[in-house]
Amino acid sequence: MSVSTDSSGPVTNGNVTPSTISTEPSRNNKDEEDDCMKELCANNGITYSKIQNGDICNVDKLEMFFSGYPKIIGMHLFPSLSCLVIMDQQVAKIEGLSTLALLRELWICDCQVKKIENLEANKNLRKLYLYGNKIEVIEHLNHLGELEILWLNDNCIVNIENISMLSKLKQLNLAENKITRIGHTLDSNKKLEDLNLSGNNITSLRELTQLMRLPTLHSLSLKDPMYTPAPVSLLCNYSTHVLFHLPTLNTLDTYDVSKTVTDVAEATVMKKRMYYHMRVKTVHRNMTDILTKMDVYKTKLEEFPHERIKSLYNVLKEVSIVR
Repeated sequence: MSVSTDSSGPVTNGNVTPSTISTEPSRNNKDEEDDCMKELCANNGITYSKIQNGDICNVDKLEMFFSGYPKIIGMHLFPSLSCLVIMDQQVAKIEGLSTLALLRELWICDCQVKKIENLEANKNLRKLYLYGNKIEVIEHLNHLGELEILWLNDNCIVNIENISMLSKLKQLNLAENKITRIGHTLDSNKKLEDLNLSGNNITSLRELTQLMRLPTLHSLSLKDPMYTPAPVSLLCNYSTHVLFHLPTLNTLDTYDVSKTVTDVAEATVMKKRMYYHMRVKTVHRNMTDILTKMDVYKTKLEEFPHERIKSLYNVLKEVSIVR
């Protein structure tokens, strides 16, 4: 292989120059982005040549399904976008959405996203679907005051947190995460109507009682057929407990709840209360009898030494007289 030099240019080795090598990665990145934009346009019936010329596109919805879309690019060309759907892609980061001020519905699902971020400019979001990712923490959502639907199911979330400012939230799906307790985390979400906690490691009925502070809750799932049942939903008195403490429910575990079922649950709880009340009274009565008998026995035990001592004293007295 010959190596030639030229005073007017860089050293060459065959047909490759150092300047060519240095620009190769950027050229590859641009080619990759162009390919992504071509596919995005093809999937949504958009003429790529117009996009290539920098023309603004007035479409209000974009969809990308089951392809090799590696990252979110080119959104500045679609300022009128109100709905963006990205499904089953290699997208690992939420980015490039700062120009979508009109965005009302966002789907980034079954991707590789690990963090909720870069949504500061999307304050008009009403629906946010981020299921099937690798998210561990609920964060950076409190500025989304218009949000009504939030799906974070099939992630790695441990705690329910950082959603207290979502005052308009109506539907929350946290199924198939790693949540163990509810506590007071949802107290501020007074408009919440639909809550799915199936597939989480919630084990105590007391945790479900916390939901009594949600006055508009109409649908609750801990044993949704689409997910693994939460351990608490396998307890024998789970349904009765929930329906009694949450009388506003219309749906439990995707099944309609009639007034008859609610009345039966209430009647069952009342019967159980009466039963245990009677049991408590019986225990108290038996305890009183036992304590009375113990007092009598105690008195007898206390009197016994006195009698023996008295008898012994009399015997000793008689012996002394005889002497």
